[in-house]
Amino acid sequence: MKSCRLSLFQSFAACSFAVITVMVPFAAKASLESEIQAFEAADAVNPPPPGATLFVGSSTFNSWPNLAASFPEHAVLNRGFGGSQMSDVLFYFDRVVARYRPPHIVVYEGDNDLAAGKSVSQVFNDYSNFLARVELQLPGTIIGFVSVKPSPSRAHLLTQMQQLNAQVRALAEARGHRYIDTHTPMLNASGQPRPELFLSDMLHMNAAGYTLWTSIIEPVLDDWKAPMGGTFLFDFGAVGSGVGLGASPNDPVRYWNNVGAALTADAGSYTNAVTVQNEVSTMSLVVVSRFNGVNEAGTSASTIYPINATRDSLFGNTETFNNVSNIFPSFKLTGLDTQTVYSFSFYASRTGVGDVRETGYTVAGANQGFAALNAANNIDNTATVADITPTETGEITISLAPTANNNNANHFTYLGVLRVDAVPPQTPLAFTLEPVTQRALELQPVTFSAAVSGPPPYHVQWRRNGEPIEGATQFNYTIASATLDLDGSLYSVTVSNLAYGVTSSNALLRVVNDAIAPEVVSATARNRQTIELLFNETLDSATASVPFFYEVNGGTPGVNGAELRPDGRTVVLSLNAELVAGSTFTVVINDVQDLSLNAVAPNTTITGAVPGPEAQVLLIDFGGGNTTLNGASPDDPLNHWNNVTTTVGSSDSGVLANLVTTDNTATTVSLAMMNRFNGANENGTTASTLFPVDATRDSLYGNTEPFNTLTNIFPRFKLTGLDPALGYHLTFYASRTGVGDNRTTRYTVEGAGTTAAELNAANNVTNTVQVLGARPSEAGELTISLAPAASNNNGNHFTYLGVLKVQPAVVPPQFAAPSLSAGKITLQWTGGGVLESAPAVTGPWNPVDGATSPHSQDLLPGQNQFFRIRK
Repeated sequence: MKSCRLSLFQSFAACSFAVITVMVPFAAKASLESEIQAFEAADAVNPPPPGATLFVGSSTFNSWPNLAASFPEHAVLNRGFGGSQMSDVLFYFDRVVARYRPPHIVVYEGDNDLAAGKSVSQVFNDYSNFLARVELQLPGTIIGFVSVKPSPSRAHLLTQMQQLNAQVRALAEARGHRYIDTHTPMLNASGQPRPELFLSDMLHMNAAGYTLWTSIIEPVLDDWKAPMGGTFLFDFGAVGSGVGLGASPNDPVRYWNNVGAALTADAGSYTNAVTVQNEVSTMSLVVVSRFNGVNEAGTSASTIYPINATRDSLFGNTETFNNVSNIFPSFKLTGLDTQTVYSFSFYASRTGVGDVRETGYTVAGANQGFAALNAANNIDNTATVADITPTETGEITISLAPTANNNNANHFTYLGVLRVDAVPPQTPLAFTLEPVTQRALELQPVTFSAAVSGPPPYHVQWRRNGEPIEGATQFNYTIASATLDLDGSLYSVTVSNLAYGVTSSNALLRVVNDAIAPEVVSATARNRQTIELLFNETLDSATASVPFFYEVNGGTPGVNGAELRPDGRTVVLSLNAELVAGSTFTVVINDVQDLSLNAVAPNTTITGAVPGPEAQVLLIDFGGGNTTLNGASPDDPLNHWNNVTTTVGSSDSGVLANLVTTDNTATTVSLAMMNRFNGANENGTTASTLFPVDATRDSLYGNTEPFNTLTNIFPRFKLTGLDPALGYHLTFYASRTGVGDNRTTRYTVEGAGTTAAELNAANNVTNTVQVLGARPSEAGELTISLAPAASNNNGNHFTYLGVLKVQPAVVPPQFAAPSLSAGKITLQWTGGGVLESAPAVTGPWNPVDGATSPHSQDLLPGQNQFFRIRK
């Protein structure tokens, strides 16, 4: 061996698979930064039109020749950036999506993600997070998810594409968004990609491909642009008593818009109002002149609106009250359709008074109207202004003032409920899609569909043999199980708006005996002990739920349980041991039957991929009694959390055992307190876009000077049960609002090494800090300590922790400096892997038998020797 240079060893380590896996996402963001900056520069020179539909995604949009010319009837903004993945759209979300506040978003990602080796579940999780951020930061914005296109160069990914498309479609439809199917029309009769739609690289579309996409996307844009008719209900009152769809005292049948106390601010607004059917519109409410505040002495006896709407209202006044005078509230409705006529009904109630508190409501658009209502002791009276047309800019302004009859000393004015009825111009309806005759297998689902052109609101009623079908009031009507007695039935649908109606022709349903065996479509490992199988038809629950009808990897591990999901097509297998992360698995299926008792083909086989450790993310909420759960807002609808409450965090020995991942998989990781926090602070932000409110509004804290009778509180805890062969990315977040000093906390992470990061919680909304690739000790532990940073100038030197995100990462192997002694070379490395040697850099490379770190072997005089670690 002529030479052994450390730099040579390091270069091999840097080329290992593990390093590539870790570094690619960060490199991708760096390479896309210039495109994002170009967008920002273009916006500065030529601001995009407000209200434009945003197209965001990968090179499929970026390469679209003159996107605007493809949709001349619509305002569109193209923000596709080449080579991007959904994770990149999330990374640049604030700069490439949120800043435009679009009413509608068309998004295309997915094929780059799958081609990069991501699993379907990883990519779908990014889609889910994108939707969650839109709903959080852009409430009311509607998304159109364009399906992953089947390009010939990526035909090997067709199965994963179709799995992802199916999951995205279900997600979009469940949450009131759109799924735009471009995938199916791009397949030929054999189910393969159509090469005539692509350029020579068989990846990017040619003019014919974009013409096809235009024909599919344009009707969606037309639907979004159509005038929004229907009824809107606004509750003007306290934030904590808003009206929503639900049980009493809320409204069990209608959706409401809760204006709350936002209109007591000069710049208050409420965007994208929904109808009573929960249809999102472009209608927004903007303050012209503020209300004074909230009055909560309204009636609870009204028969026309729920209590939460009638018992409070916003008010104005002329004489001094609450230190303000001459409050003449005024606001405008924007985003209205200039061809639609609007009518307004006003309601307010103030009980327990003996004077007259009559309010005059002036409504002004292209024309003007006036009505008056006395709120004093009112229960069911309303005042109406009808037939107002918006201005040319789509606006109507509503102003409140005391009438001459108002003899209250402060001349109070009130508004508790505003009802808006929008009547777009009515033209005859016409079917663009009529129900078609179908042939269905016995006991399997079948769906009839219809669509119309013409102004909404639509009232839909399906009929069987001329008789109305109870509850069949949507454009799609699904028969969950087509029984033989339905054979020969005729199905039609009637659609009407406020003035016109149209009835479709009859579609014949033929139901035949099912003699076709069910097939398994996909296999997905949700975690290392759970596999989800999707079949192409509804299964018999008795056979689908038998564990020994399934065999995984030849019986190792065994199948403990099989559960048929409510959809009738999805079977969840529970295993008695863990699969190997990052590997593939094989499931063999026998004897599972459909509803007609047809069994799958003997030894039906399907394979899938096991998610690697980097997918097992932990989210930890450090706070008070409020906990963050997987559930409805204000909790997290997508992720499961671990909650370090005050009870655990304020103890030197508190333990939170077996933390769960975001997909609710129990792990061996536990959190053990070593030095307590002082307690919980609940003055964190409620405006963060990173984490749910229940996680950001409270945190656990420490302090140095005496506070709550405690001094020198330097919180410290450890994470145990980690994998010593992995590194871990740790993300820290904390927020303390309403302060003017610096409250920077230094987070020190100790494991195989020591590193630190600092974050100022003072008035923080979206800032985080990270420690990347922290490697645990040999015992699988990371210790995290909090202390005030040098810049912390708070009188008590408070430190905070609200959220800790823990994400495993495959850390590349790393050589230490080699040592030479007595004719031997000794090599040491971290990170596992296989030691290989070769006589030249170009190989051939061969494993060194039985080599573990440290490894010693004889030098070979006169010969070159090269070493590398291969993951």
